[in-house]
Amino acid sequence: MGNQGAKKRLDQNAKRMRNLRIAFVIGVLAQLSVRGLALTRGTSIPSWLWVGTALSIAISWFTFSSIAAFAAPTWGKDGELVDGGADLSMGGMCGYYHDILYISVTSLLSSWFWMFYLLIPAYGLYKLLVLVGQLLCSFCVLLGQASKGEARESSQARAKFYRFADLK
Repeated sequence: MGNQGAKKRLDQNAKRMRNLRIAFVIGVLAQLSVRGLALTRGTSIPSWLWVGTALSIAISWFTFSSIAAFAAPTWGKDGELVDGGADLSMGGMCGYYHDILYISVTSLLSSWFWMFYLLIPAYGLYKLLVLVGQLLCSFCVLLGQASKGEARESSQARAKFYRFADLK
């Protein structure tokens, strides 16, 4: 009864992986069937399209296998379930892998959907700009506080000097 959470997570991960496997297989089969149909009709397919298809399938496979590694359960020496695998609904790399898998499976449906791949570096650029903007703002705030502090210190030093000068 102590491993109910691990068993529940194992079941959730198995369902999620089954759904992701179905999406992956449907995307690959749809892409290959469209390309095969075009070949049987005598339509020439540019080589860059085949390279893009292979790249999309490779990216899909990599992200799917990475998510499967996250979801892999840990078993004890006696065959007892120790850990049901990582929670696949967590953020971080697992969330990014899900996003990349969805984009790559979607891109397998049509060659125009490859434009979605531009979302990944665009999002990375956005996060980088936000980070740089925050750093610059905090740097400017620190500079502003430093200049106010220097002005306050110099006015205090000036007042102290005048007080000392008046005493003599």
